[in-house]
Amino acid sequence: MRRKGFIIAALLVVLGGIGFGVASFSGLFSDAKKMLFPPSPVILIVIDALRADRLGQYGYDLDTSPGLNDLASHSTMFSHCYTNAPWTRPAMATLFTGLHPIRHSVTRQTSLSDNAVTLAESLKLAGMNTVGISLNPNVSKRTGMNQGFDLFEEMFGSSMAAYLNVKEMRRLARMWYRGKSKDSYFLFMLPMNVHGPYKVPRSKREVLLGRKPTRGFSYRKTAMKNVMLSGNAAEARTRVTPKQIRSLQEKYDTAVRYTTDQLGTFFEYLKSKGYYKEALIIVTSDHGEELFEHGGFSHGFTLYNELLHVPLFVKLPFQTQANVVDEQVVLADIYPTIMDLLDLEVPQAIDGESFAHLLEDEAREELSSPSNRGTEVFSVAWPGRCVAQAVIERPWKLIKISSNYEGLENETFLFNVETDPGETENLAGQYPDLVKYLSKKIEKDVASFVGRGTYAKNLVIDSEMKEQLKALGYIQ
Repeated sequence: MRRKGFIIAALLVVLGGIGFGVASFSGLFSDAKKMLFPPSPVILIVIDALRADRLGQYGYDLDTSPGLNDLASHSTMFSHCYTNAPWTRPAMATLFTGLHPIRHSVTRQTSLSDNAVTLAESLKLAGMNTVGISLNPNVSKRTGMNQGFDLFEEMFGSSMAAYLNVKEMRRLARMWYRGKSKDSYFLFMLPMNVHGPYKVPRSKREVLLGRKPTRGFSYRKTAMKNVMLSGNAAEARTRVTPKQIRSLQEKYDTAVRYTTDQLGTFFEYLKSKGYYKEALIIVTSDHGEELFEHGGFSHGFTLYNELLHVPLFVKLPFQTQANVVDEQVVLADIYPTIMDLLDLEVPQAIDGESFAHLLEDEAREELSSPSNRGTEVFSVAWPGRCVAQAVIERPWKLIKISSNYEGLENETFLFNVETDPGETENLAGQYPDLVKYLSKKIEKDVASFVGRGTYAKNLVIDSEMKEQLKALGYIQ
């Protein structure tokens, strides 16, 4: 784990025989920063299927996220955060372990083994109380994602409404907080309302648009199934109507508004009980969602930025100012960053890098232009949907598709994501040397992940889990 100039300005506090350092950052805090306090509570909220570009804080023209306005007013927003994988199970395994998806190998038929030391395990070993609430069966005890949690609540069913409302998750979190002393803890929450079928209570469906979303699109029904699963995507796309696309986008945006409103209410509760200021709060997403920009739906089928580009807000304890970081980071970096901020060592070699140094005023001022990690490969390994790798070295992005649901095989796409953020113009034929350079980078990085440990095991899917995953579109 690299510690690029990260300044620890706090006393060590011994808890359970383990020392913690709590960071104080110049320029970010009120006078309260000088107070002595125990290791900061950590709250990690991962909003399933939330695209960065559908949030007002990221420039979207609809008011989809006023519930995050207050958080954004005193947190650091990362303009270029990307998920390492475009669907939940491998993405969350990476977030929890700091291991690249190719390295941990958690995918459709595997779960996380106990060979990996998770973020929750590390924080628990450091004396923190660890609590997780998941509304997605891909993040469950059966997939090994509960490792290190003292309490891990799973809230999902087997019908088409296969996940519970974010409001119920919020209520459960409030129940956990009742009577709680202000000790050090880690709280993880994974709400699902932004995931298809984009569930919003009837009473809240008119909040965003002043009316209910247009009817016409149904998750996993005719239009989506014909395009993504029929084996004839090109022909099926011709039958998708503008009304269906508008319906999809309005339902998605309405779900974003409802979810972020609920989180805003949760933050207000934390403030009222005195839990908010001292907490390290991180809000992000596991992946985005296709809204037919490239003729597709859902997630896990491509490596376009509508799936890879996710939001990231980091509120440090007692932070009072808003900041924006343009540096490229990935979900794998969150684990080592949290450990860095708590002055703890990651107990095993991982692939993520701490970005704690980017939260310092001086470090941000030195960044005259965004830098490129140069070692980050994005991947998906789902035969029948998509087997591909990509690399982003701004302004360039290369996608190499081995196979996908459209019938493409061994295809290469090169985009200038600065001048063509929608990734519409393939420039691979115009820049063969650049394609060769970026392809070698992918090959080198993929090779570096192979053979460095076993972190996955076979997943046994019982009838209950099969129905849960089927309802969400992960299996047929």
